Amino acid sequence: MIPTISVIVAIYKAEKYLYRCLNSLANQTIENYEVLLIDDGSPDNSGVICHRFAKKYPFMRAVHKANGGLSSVRQFGIELAQGEYTIHIDADDWIEPDMLEELYKKAKQEDADMVICDYFEIKRKERYVQQKPVALASDAVLRDILSGKIQAYCWNKLIRRSCYTDYKITFPIGLNFEDLFAICTLCLNNIRIAYLNKAFYHYDRYINKGSLSMTPNRMNIQSRIAFVSYIEKQLDVTAYQYELNALKCL
Repeated sequence: MIPTISVIVAIYKAEKYLYRCLNSLANQTIENYEVLLIDDGSPDNSGVICHRFAKKYPFMRAVHKANGGLSSVRQFGIELAQGEYTIHIDADDWIEPDMLEELYKKAKQEDADMVICDYFEIKRKERYVQQKPVALASDAVLRDILSGKIQAYCWNKLIRRSCYTDYKITFPIGLNFEDLFAICTLCLNNIRIAYLNKAFYHYDRYINKGSLSMTPNRMNIQSRIAFVSYIEKQLDVTAYQYELNALKCL
């Protein structure tokens, strides 16, 4: 039987908070889903923890690969996935028990290629972050992302797995902002998008001080320049000039 959802978990040096993430995935209310635990060459005990969970839960699978960075894990996970839909979860975050069930239910109701939901962001305190697009047409969602009105994170978006192959979506190896590349490329196509006005995902920006999102560096700058150059080649630049100018200033 094909799994309803493939959950792809990128794991690197996560032993301090990995139990929290994996326990939240083990306790989902949905049936018939798979969880791919992809250890990206962790030098700590993350791989051991993955095997413990995979041994205990038959729907979890522990996979080890040489360290290649987050983009390589995202791509590797998509290639391994068997589910009708996919979602990416980061090891330093966790989700509510009904997240997968609610997103899948919405996807089936709307026959959606992508379902976007709200999320909780944690710094010192937790806050609710709404991600409602101005409109659900793919070009409107793309405009919202480019202007910064909503975020291009993969972990609050359930995506039909076939979209990755149908539209040749890949995560760019060697660059940061891999989610931005993938989600915007998806939105360049006429995909069906739904929105669920609930938050299930806890995005913890406080616990992992080594997170790429918390560490400005030259690679981040180079990746943003590469993204702007890429997206300008794909778009009618005149129609999106305001959004592109805003993106360049971020």
